[in-house]
Amino acid sequence: MRIAVVEDNKDWADRIQELIWQQWNIESEYYADAEEFLNEKIQYQVVFMDIKLPHMDGLQATEFYKKYYKDSCIFLVTGYIEYSIDGCWSGANGFVDKANLEAYMDKAFRYVEKYREQEERKNRSLEFEIIGQGKRLLKIDDILCFYAENRTIIIKTATMQYRTEETLKKLGERLKKEGFSFVHKSYLLNICHIKKIVRETGRKRDKIIILSDGTSIPLSRNRIEEIEDLFWKWKNELTKG
Repeated sequence: MRIAVVEDNKDWADRIQELIWQQWNIESEYYADAEEFLNEKIQYQVVFMDIKLPHMDGLQATEFYKKYYKDSCIFLVTGYIEYSIDGCWSGANGFVDKANLEAYMDKAFRYVEKYREQEERKNRSLEFEIIGQGKRLLKIDDILCFYAENRTIIIKTATMQYRTEETLKKLGERLKKEGFSFVHKSYLLNICHIKKIVRETGRKRDKIIILSDGTSIPLSRNRIEEIEDLFWKWKNELTKG
């Protein structure tokens, strides 16, 4: 993992770099101004960017950098909390308050760990026995849900559907740790593909789930509380702490 610290005050830069070393045992790279940082054209996984910099401020630099390296995590470092709102518009992932440096750096570290876990998950694949095709690798993040239909199981992605004879019970067992949960006896759902949970029209006690592709699926009454809890935990996962 490559990390950069962009800070014109060397004392602050040294403190930030020391905390990075203590957390990850990584030597971060130092830049005294944003133009020098941008001119290098290097993709860093993590950047700690001061806001008040000579030549170009950190907000402008962040917005420019994110156009090319959108997967990089950038934390704006400032002594002025009011700038944190502007940082959201620039595309920054968070901010670090100089007045409480260690606590905010700790939050940033935890954010990065969660972010990296999610990025790794996006690239993980599992093997499925597909009817008519044999064994096939499918990306976990591409799968919206599994559901029972005509004595077989449908594997639904945003663009394709596959059939497998593997039971929902077995699929549930091996996908539990991958963020899948039963929302109904006939539906095994990838929690990260829930767009929203809404009340079913004309039925006050019943709710349905709207998936990321717009598909609606039933939500069992006895699963509402648990699934809503899982959904909100996932929604808040990156920013909690």
